Amino acid sequence: MESFDSAQALALVAQSNVAPCSQDSSAISAFYLLRRGWSYGVVLDQANQPQGLFTAQSILGWLDMRDEGWSIYAHRSLRQCDLLPLPTIAHGTNIVEFLAHINEQPSHLGIWALLDANNQYSGIVETLPLLRQIAAAKSGSSSFGELLQLVEQFPLPI
Repeated sequence: MESFDSAQALALVAQSNVAPCSQDSSAISAFYLLRRGWSYGVVLDQANQPQGLFTAQSILGWLDMRDEGWSIYAHRSLRQCDLLPLPTIAHGTNIVEFLAHINEQPSHLGIWALLDANNQYSGIVETLPLLRQIAAAKSGSSSFGELLQLVEQFPLPI
């Protein structure tokens, strides 16, 4: 099993394959992004800074029930939609610092936007997969006490 360095920067565990879209994009384009298989999308402003995210559940909130069935506000921009909050963290933050930070300011979705040195969006860090990776690496450790100490730091109940 590969070793896990908890001092490594978050940028090394970030996901860049998340669907980004402009806040001027229409709600229908967000709907079609999710139809292509994305779990969620990150909405960016013109300065490439994250404004929030959307999921299939949030898009359902943008739908309107009418006599003719479900219809989506096709011309409504994402700027006008209720986006889910997306907390940010600097890409130079290491994993230990990140774990301490999420204990203080948890994200209800466990999704964080990673910002580069210019405060521009560079990727996503999902808390749960990161914690799984840490737990998997630590389970190969010979020290049960070290694993127990790590589990006590987790922000989520196990």
